Amino acid sequence: MQSITKTKKVKLSNSKEIEVYLSKPSNNKNYTAPTIIVIGDDLNRNGAMLAVCDSLAYHGYTTVCPILHSNMPEDICNSVKRDDVVNITKELSEGEILKDIALLVDVIKKDAEFCCNGKIAIMGYCLGGNLAYLAATREIANCCVAYCILDVENQLDIMDNIKTPFMLHITADSGDMTAEKQKLIEEQVAKIPNIELIFHNNVKCGFSCMGNKNYAEEIAKEANYSTVDFITKNTTEIL
Repeated sequence: MQSITKTKKVKLSNSKEIEVYLSKPSNNKNYTAPTIIVIGDDLNRNGAMLAVCDSLAYHGYTTVCPILHSNMPEDICNSVKRDDVVNITKELSEGEILKDIALLVDVIKKDAEFCCNGKIAIMGYCLGGNLAYLAATREIANCCVAYCILDVENQLDIMDNIKTPFMLHITADSGDMTAEKQKLIEEQVAKIPNIELIFHNNVKCGFSCMGNKNYAEEIAKEANYSTVDFITKNTTEIL
């Protein structure tokens, strides 16, 4: 399926204007699929994220990749220190970005150009995954998916507040992930009914994004199929 792509300025109800990349199927007459908001590893827009959007559009989804922050360090997933992650997560939780995403959701539902069926999924990578993780506690979207959340093992208390169906992809071989930490995450997830957890072995953060230096095609396909199935299940009306 061919896709239509463009950049678009979106004005939020708080008068803020943000730029988004929009990729959608060219044949969208009577379109009934959800819209997926894709949040990049640095909360900005890069080639890997645009490839994700275009791939999803090819398979029938309208996708939106917003520029939410323009000053994050380059290659943040592999360079950020734990103390910085704590501070960044606190900033995301208490700052304006989550509010901006909620307002963007409102625009997407009302603007016909986004071809939305009224259902929204949020999918984030690395630091964008941290944001999707936080969004799942706020009922901003119908479901959220996070790949490679930074320092997730030290932010497990957030799971207690998750209200939205949430899928979490974790790379077992990234950073300082150990068997003990993996067990701790699994035990916490087991307490929460609407979380699906997938551990991926022998890959590093970025494995699921074409164009990333850590891209692993076969494992990425499996992970991304799981994500699409999860989003479809949680954004499709049962008749």
